Amino acid sequence: MKKKEIINFITQGRYSEASSLINIFDSKKIEDLIMEISYEVSSITIYSFICKLIAENESVDLHILAASVMINPLSFIEGAYETSLYHVRRAIELDSSDVSLKEMIIFLHLTPDEVVSKDEAIQVASEILIIDPNNKAVLDLYEKLI
Repeated sequence: MKKKEIINFITQGRYSEASSLINIFDSKKIEDLIMEISYEVSSITIYSFICKLIAENESVDLHILAASVMINPLSFIEGAYETSLYHVRRAIELDSSDVSLKEMIIFLHLTPDEVVSKDEAIQVASEILIIDPNNKAVLDLYEKLI
């Protein structure tokens, strides 16, 4: 793999070249690679590159990748959690039946910045419990919310 070359292309803003190198991989491999690079580089250029990928071929997976990069390796950037919230909400718009996406809304309430209000977190938890009444993670969190 040409990870160093991909890193160089991304950090130089040469997203088309980086994209052509990663497009040979399946979506899981791309996610793993970009997360790995994000921890190594810790640069907003990684997020910008993901946005370019979303603009070319929007998908739930790419929005969750963008959210994950902002929540984890780039969380030190001002507004990272708020940015991740946008991507989680957009992913839910694309696939409203995916409970794991809605669980991320609750997680974002539990962050130190509480980017999701308690009321919204309770509402989303209630929606999840309608779909999956035995969702242990949400049941545990629901007790903390109320």
